Amino acid sequence: MKQKLLKPPPHDGGTFFQPELDVIRQQCQQATSIGIAHQPGFYHPGISFKFQTWQALPSPAKRIVFVDTDKAVLNILLPDGDQTRQLDIINSERTWRDYPNLTERQWTGILTRIEDRLKTLTPVEYERRLEYFLRFKNILLGHLDQALLKELLSRTFLGYADIQHPYQYVSTFLIKRSYQDFARLIYYESDFYRQTFNAVLDEYKQRFQFRYKNYPFPALEKDELPFWILRDQQRHRCFQQDWDVSKNDFRNILPRASTLMLYLRLCHVDFFIHDISGGNYEWVHDRVIERFFKKNPRPYAVISRTQLIPPYPSRTFPYFLFEKNGVAFHK
Repeated sequence: MKQKLLKPPPHDGGTFFQPELDVIRQQCQQATSIGIAHQPGFYHPGISFKFQTWQALPSPAKRIVFVDTDKAVLNILLPDGDQTRQLDIINSERTWRDYPNLTERQWTGILTRIEDRLKTLTPVEYERRLEYFLRFKNILLGHLDQALLKELLSRTFLGYADIQHPYQYVSTFLIKRSYQDFARLIYYESDFYRQTFNAVLDEYKQRFQFRYKNYPFPALEKDELPFWILRDQQRHRCFQQDWDVSKNDFRNILPRASTLMLYLRLCHVDFFIHDISGGNYEWVHDRVIERFFKKNPRPYAVISRTQLIPPYPSRTFPYFLFEKNGVAFHK
């Protein structure tokens, strides 16, 4: 029988918690640390709600991880009359790790284009959304001195959402002993890892009846490792012959999406909070943790919320078109 994937609430203001919120509270009280991760960007309200719920939950230690090992891609969905249109800002093969910030002139042009799109809203909605946008604009302009784009985006979002916790980037993990031991284990047991990972992918596709080749993740080919290797600031698939692990050089060996989540759940936090899309992948990770690493998977939760701008059905407008506490978690 086909198992259904998680889906966001279909109606405006609807929230999603899995497991139930009371269970999430109990798990957080038992955990020594709870974590959350996302790549830098202009998040939709569901992701904002995930962050703000994470902030409100009780835990002695909380960790924000921004994924700066992905390709630097930045776009925004905006209203455009009675339709929506995507505004593409960055679409690079370089990673976020060292991607430079844009110039003040470039940001001024982008912000002007966003405001022009907002003018296509109804007068009532325009007045309302403009207030939120101007708050965001002031915060963003206050961080133009940041040399890297990831820093501007991270600080702008956390400032807008009033999140005070410190954060770190995935690239800083590459020098950690825990990450290096994790990567070495996969390297030396790569045949067994590929066999385990690919078998779990096949089971996932049968259970959820997916035929897409690369969903939820692409299968690993012969001698392929679940990492990227960085050359000339661009990511490439990594095969065993590409990496001499004996040199202990991990700076250019980046975790792929699935590998990163395995590392975070095994080595970094006791309890992890996802949005809907991330939660749909954990079926794979739980089984890889059990079968390859021979450990019991640590718990995780899936949290999201749907917020709409009438009359558009899209739930992926950027967070700065919504009141900062409009997507906040309330105890």
